[in-house]
Amino acid sequence: MVTMRDIAKMAGVSHSTVSRALNNDPRISPKTTEKIRQVAEDLGYSLDIRGRVLAQGRTFTIGLAIPNITNEFFLPVIRGVEHKAAEFDYSLILCSTRADMRFELEAVRLMAERRVDGLIIAWTDDFEGIIGKLEPNKWPVVFIGNALEDSPYPFIDCDHRSGAYDAAKHLIELGHKHIAFLAGPLISIDAGERLDGYKQAVEENDLVPDMWEGDYTRSSGYTQGKKMLSCRRRPTAVFAANDWMAMGVMSAANELGIKIPEELSVIGFDDVAPARHLLTPLTTVRQPAQQMGRTAVRMLLENGKPKSKRVVLGTELVVRKTTHQAIEKR
Repeated sequence: MVTMRDIAKMAGVSHSTVSRALNNDPRISPKTTEKIRQVAEDLGYSLDIRGRVLAQGRTFTIGLAIPNITNEFFLPVIRGVEHKAAEFDYSLILCSTRADMRFELEAVRLMAERRVDGLIIAWTDDFEGIIGKLEPNKWPVVFIGNALEDSPYPFIDCDHRSGAYDAAKHLIELGHKHIAFLAGPLISIDAGERLDGYKQAVEENDLVPDMWEGDYTRSSGYTQGKKMLSCRRRPTAVFAANDWMAMGVMSAANELGIKIPEELSVIGFDDVAPARHLLTPLTTVRQPAQQMGRTAVRMLLENGKPKSKRVVLGTELVVRKTTHQAIEKR
């Protein structure tokens, strides 16, 4: 059977370009689309999607439910899913759930109506609630992030605890003794794991934890940053549990006339694109977001029986310009 891989090889383009061209994606030029369609026709590839569905009993579509498609963090996840799906001749149906259980359930219903061959659910805050609504064995389901260790479904995540430990240890090695941690909402599994990693590092070095809670938004980073940096004994370093809050802390520091990194070191988590392009680029912990998306598709298409039900990927500390050797106590 001729596949998109064969077409891509013959046309000298990528799998994803073939998929987009055959689905009339306007991002592909008419000239390239025509070339790919001609190669497909020469190889005898069927462009009749309905015929493929009837012949093989599949729709060749994967559903992806994601909290917020405008959030920079999720874009490489989407790209990873899309690119890996195209390698298997699958298309993607994307739903934004607004991190709301009602919309997550609506996304599941929609995917069922569209008869997707598999479903990827990313970063639900109500994991137990959503699995209670899934119909066992109806179709393969893989979760990305925030899944419990005893999940009945396969899931993929990164090692939040280890990443947070590395970030806090970096600040300790720079000589910081008072490191504040701005946590995400602690109802979130990953927020709790990042807090645990921070606490482990500071307590191992006989330092006192200083924890504040935000909600992963830039505004909460600004608000909480303003408070912690206005304390009589303010921290010399702040580790924020995501980049958006870290950028909020940096805005608060700038408003208070506190120089970064000379007077305040700041670290984030995730490595979203804007963090790399600040006037003072942010030191952060990189999640392998695109790899997570690609791995989720691979797990999904292993006939609902992935080789591993739990995949945890490592993180990487990316040192840029917002961390500095601690100065002598004022």
